[in-house]
Amino acid sequence: MKVKKTKAPLPPRANTAVYVTGLPFDVTVEEVASEFSRKCGMIAEEIDSGKPRVKLYTNEKGEFKGDALIVFFKAPSVEMAITLMDDTQFRMGGGQGSGIMRVQAADSSYKKVQSNETTEKERPKTSESSKSSGSLVVDMILIVSQV
Repeated sequence: MKVKKTKAPLPPRANTAVYVTGLPFDVTVEEVASEFSRKCGMIAEEIDSGKPRVKLYTNEKGEFKGDALIVFFKAPSVEMAITLMDDTQFRMGGGQGSGIMRVQAADSSYKKVQSNETTEKERPKTSESSKSSGSLVVDMILIVSQV
């Protein structure tokens, strides 16, 4: 009889996102992506569209609140963004709502929200035949290992 090997749980993924407050109210995704990627590192891209993973938060009226979530490609960019960009002005000389930016490591809850947005249509479907054949293979392996 063989001993079952259990895989060790995967280590938690390093945080690659920052939450920014105090951005000018007229800022664009492209401008935020350009500024942060130039100073802090490569910004991750959306898989389907190739656009930078920068989310600008709006209020109930659809107006930009001055807050953003920026997802970097690598974790060290988070510390660099905090070190270089926290307590600085996004633009020198003003702009609508321009002031001091606050940059902090993002809470990992942004990942949970993103994964909850996945609909049934987007999830891969398994057919009944593949389910039954999968269990058949498992049954066969168990029988072989017991012999």
